[in-house]
Amino acid sequence: MAQLIVDVYAGKLHPRVAAGLAPLLNLQLRAIETTDLERRLAKLEKLLPETEAEEDLDREEDLDRKEDSAPLSGLADMLAHACKRNERARTLGLEKDEAAPVDPPEAS
Repeated sequence: MAQLIVDVYAGKLHPRVAAGLAPLLNLQLRAIETTDLERRLAKLEKLLPETEAEEDLDREEDLDRKEDSAPLSGLADMLAHACKRNERARTLGLEKDEAAPVDPPEAS
């Protein structure tokens, strides 16, 4: 399109010819853009099932990790509860034997 303008100004091309070519060039430009968009869309559609499958696998792995770590998190809660009770016993000046037995924390 830029070359048409240059040729018209240089007198190499009649303005009427350039005016007749302009709509054809616009049509060609729209066709190129549409083809490019269709190509990009097809590529995305091809990648979509792969991406969804990867996301499903990631979700399953996250669930497996949570299930595997559940007993450990319960143990950590029990240990933290025992430490708090021992600290309270020391604060009150109680000996180990005098301290109340450690009960597991209530499930929340």
